[in-house]
Amino acid sequence: MLKTHHGIELSTSNANVVALYEQALNHIHRYEAGTGAKIKAMLTEQPDFWAGHLLFGTVLATATEARFMPKIRKIVDQVSQAQDKLNDRERGHLSALSAFSQGQWREAGFHWGKILTDHPHDSLALHAAHQIDFITGDDYNLWSRAARVLPLWNEDIPNYANLLGMYAFGLEETNFFSKAEDIGRRCCELDPRDAWGHHAVGHVLEMECRFEEGINWYESRRSEWADDSELSVHNWWHLALYYVEREDFAGAIALFDEQISLEEPDYVLRLMDATALLWRLHLRSVDCGDRWQKLADRWVGKIAVEGGFYAFNDFHAMLALMMGERWSDFKQLRDQIKTQAQQPTTLGVMARDISIPLASAVEAYGKNRCEEAVSILDQVKPLVYRFGGSEAQRDAVDQFHIGAAIKGGLGRAALALAHERTLKKEESPLAWRFAGEAYKLMGDEVSADNANTKAIRLLS
Repeated sequence: MLKTHHGIELSTSNANVVALYEQALNHIHRYEAGTGAKIKAMLTEQPDFWAGHLLFGTVLATATEARFMPKIRKIVDQVSQAQDKLNDRERGHLSALSAFSQGQWREAGFHWGKILTDHPHDSLALHAAHQIDFITGDDYNLWSRAARVLPLWNEDIPNYANLLGMYAFGLEETNFFSKAEDIGRRCCELDPRDAWGHHAVGHVLEMECRFEEGINWYESRRSEWADDSELSVHNWWHLALYYVEREDFAGAIALFDEQISLEEPDYVLRLMDATALLWRLHLRSVDCGDRWQKLADRWVGKIAVEGGFYAFNDFHAMLALMMGERWSDFKQLRDQIKTQAQQPTTLGVMARDISIPLASAVEAYGKNRCEEAVSILDQVKPLVYRFGGSEAQRDAVDQFHIGAAIKGGLGRAALALAHERTLKKEESPLAWRFAGEAYKLMGDEVSADNANTKAIRLLS
């Protein structure tokens, strides 16, 4: 066995394969484009390098797309037949990937976390566990996994900056904003190409309503996150959120057209970012032209394979199909979700508890039954953290909730939700726009421009 630069033993005697494995790890941790080429070179060099196959399966797993599941299962089957050639740590990775392939994502996170107890420098296990925590809404482990191993790392260990990026994001999602920002900025100092750390700081600035700082953060570092990064489109989306907050809708639309709606490569994450931005613009009554129809067409091309697989993805598909008035396709998606909901897996529970009620709410909104939509959202919104995503991404549900109340003329509901939002985001112009509309529904002729002054007095 040879060791990686983290001191992790790999079941191979080929030093070149180990070097390629390390290069692939660097790409994975930084979310750099070209990871596939590194993996292909590694497995071409040694086709029976089973740890390399497990790394490949893990990369596919974190994409959260159904189309990759057959390949993941094939990798699990192949590596399972060679278990006697693996060390105990590698068998742990096999157990994790096997659980993932069966839809038991929380169990997969348990196995990757168990590896970290014995091998705290296994950065692949850390990366995989962190992503599983993110996509299952496990905010506690999202920061604590990194915290458990961080004291055993230092700046001399490769990928230390990337560990800081994970820790920063976990801190941000659990509302430790100041510490998250400090750690995230330190990550970017040590490794300016770490897209995850960069986006952790961007999250802090969004959550704290520091929108102009957020724009400057992204614009001033564009060369470090916008090129050759798998997260580039997602980071463009974050930049667009700041534009929406300051009501520069033309700027947000321009970013949509130039950067976010790109069709190649056609990952589900890109479709979700495009949908999430158009949805926020729709709720601000922005005319999106034929963009919804084009986006719905792209989702239709995906749902035959992806529909009903992962609740977070499905929610965005629902929105696009509803806005594009593709009701027959919407019904197909709902049927796929119902099938998934029958499975006793992590994904089945998500579908049953979250996707099915959200589908009903989206349909009710699209057919102008807004009181019904608001009632459903009242019940399901406290649960949506379970389908993963970030606070910023799940805000699409919060905005849906208040937007449905306003559209339906439900003054008391809109006002209650406006109170919730303005207390949480007192410096957000968008929050006060919602508040102004809610006050008007109650017969209080408060303009959106001065709603914040009156509301603060009422709420304090």
